[in-house]
Amino acid sequence: MQMNKKISYLLLTFILSLMFGCATTPSVRYHSYNVPYVKFSQTGYASFYGHNDGFNGKRMANGEKFHANNPHVAAHPTLPLGTKLKVTDLRNHKTLYVEVTDRMGHVHNRIIDLSYAAARYFKMQNSGLVKVKVKTVTEREYKEHLD
Repeated sequence: MQMNKKISYLLLTFILSLMFGCATTPSVRYHSYNVPYVKFSQTGYASFYGHNDGFNGKRMANGEKFHANNPHVAAHPTLPLGTKLKVTDLRNHKTLYVEVTDRMGHVHNRIIDLSYAAARYFKMQNSGLVKVKVKTVTEREYKEHLD
C-alpha cells in the first residue's frame, strides 16, 4: 500500500515536470505584429529614454530587448504595439520613422518616448523634450524610409 503511494507520487511528479518543465514561453517579435493601418495624427512633446536610466537592455512591452542606439523604436501610451509612425520635429521639420515597441506612462503633453539614438538625431538630448507631430504610416512607407 505504501509502495503504491510512492509510485503514484513519483509518476505524478514526473508527468507534471514533463508538462511544465518543457513548456516554453514563445518569443514575441515586434516585427511579427500585423497592425492594420489606421489614420492617426497627434502633436505634443517627445521625450527620450535609454541614456543612463537603466532601460538599455531591458525588455520592452513587445518582449524584445531595448537598445538605446536603435533610432527606430519608441514608446507610446495607447497605440497598438507594431504601429509605424512618422515623427516630425516641428522646429526644423526633420523626420524619423519609428515603430511602437514599448509603453510609456501618461505624462501631460508628452505623446511619445523615443530612444536615445532618436534623441541624438533630433538633437534633443540636452533639452530632453522637443515638440513633434506623430502620424501613422503604412508598413510600405515605413520600410521605404528605414536607414
